[in-house]
Amino acid sequence: MTACIGLIALSTACDDFLDLEPKNTPVGEAYWETEADANSAVLGGYYKLRETLRFGGGLNFFTYGDFPAQIWESGRWAQNPFKGIYIYDGNGELSDWSPFYKVILAANVAIKNIADMPENIFSGGDSKRNSYIGEALFIRAFTYFYMTRIWGEVPLILDPIEDASGLAYDVPLATEEQLLKQCLEDLTLANSYLTWKYTAGAINTRANKGSVNALMAHIYMWNTRANKSTIDTKDFERAIACCDSIEQEGPYELVSAENYLSIWKGKSIEGIFEFPFDAAQKEMFSKNQGFVDRFLGYPYVNELDMKNLGPIFIFSQDFFNLYSDPNDLRTQYLFENFNNRSQCFTLKYNQIQYTNTEKTDWVTDNNVVIFRLADIYLLRAEAYAKLGEYDKAIKYLDRVRVRAGTGNYTGSTDRLYMEIGDERERELFLEGHRLYDWVRTGFYYQKSSVYSQSRYMEEGYLWPVNYRLLSANKYARQTPYWADKMQN
Repeated sequence: MTACIGLIALSTACDDFLDLEPKNTPVGEAYWETEADANSAVLGGYYKLRETLRFGGGLNFFTYGDFPAQIWESGRWAQNPFKGIYIYDGNGELSDWSPFYKVILAANVAIKNIADMPENIFSGGDSKRNSYIGEALFIRAFTYFYMTRIWGEVPLILDPIEDASGLAYDVPLATEEQLLKQCLEDLTLANSYLTWKYTAGAINTRANKGSVNALMAHIYMWNTRANKSTIDTKDFERAIACCDSIEQEGPYELVSAENYLSIWKGKSIEGIFEFPFDAAQKEMFSKNQGFVDRFLGYPYVNELDMKNLGPIFIFSQDFFNLYSDPNDLRTQYLFENFNNRSQCFTLKYNQIQYTNTEKTDWVTDNNVVIFRLADIYLLRAEAYAKLGEYDKAIKYLDRVRVRAGTGNYTGSTDRLYMEIGDERERELFLEGHRLYDWVRTGFYYQKSSVYSQSRYMEEGYLWPVNYRLLSANKYARQTPYWADKMQN
């Protein structure tokens, strides 16, 4: 992987993307002297978050959010997590929350030190200083929310720690309620600090009010998870209010169906927050390094054997069955070889640049979309459906359906909630939502061939905790479902 320049020396030319080379978190007092220092510290937080989600190698982002919900059926990489089996030796990286605390450390250090910097060194005074703090608050909230969905309870650390070697050791676990409450407090403050504009013109790749409200909407909806004993229905209303802010005040629009692929090329009018990969800026993964070639097949992956082998991953039949409407334009624009499941692959991440004339080597040039407007419309439809406001739910469902060519929803209200869930699967696959949508709605066991209702009620969708963490932190404990199922 190729670097742009180091954290301390980030230039304005690099403000709209993230350097892939490792960086140290700035902690010395001498560092915090200029606005460029504050900007670099915030960019370092984004970088560490993206590094932790591992879009190369382990594909952690997709393994956490998409693979366990049986989007794949077989293939040359048909690992256990694809089927939700999760049998580990207890030492795998996917069960280790330590990398996430490097992100938390970067955010905590930035929040404290930027707040202590003099107002007059910032080009926009106090409001500009606060905008950097707002970005750091977003990074911290996103990271804690992400960990909450993976492990349920994790250490809550809000103070800057200069020595990361002991980070999160012997720190008590916070409950899900405590973690999400802190996330919402951070985001409420961030919302007051940020505007609808993007810092340094970095469209969709740095936090603004849009990304803050999108994250808040997802947190409020997670609070309504179907296996909770008590649900505050006002959380549906709070989520709708966040979605309303995005729709009414934000600059976002759905792209046309024929321009679907512009979403994952990056910086589209539909995107709200995304992680950038820009080959022109020397920020990319090469062949066999990252996520892109895992989801492509021949002729994009143009090696001779690929024509016969087919793509690495094969979509499941259940996933294919979601596209039952022959008018669905997504089967035309988002897939190659849709009518041949063994050769079918998605085009969402097809932006590669070949580096030799034989087209056997390439570099990636796609963004990974975290939040976009279609997601917000469907989340809003889900909230309305749960409140029994079916006409409003259908209105927002139809915005996505009509764009996809399937027309207005004409089914019954009894089927509506399931249809909204199906539409999220059709629209948002490989964007990190699928498993969490299943868990939130209760479809986790209803749609699955391997998950049971009892497993759902035991929160068996949570990942196991790495043995090293259990030995290093006296407060850490194994997630309940996995307590008697881990291999020694």
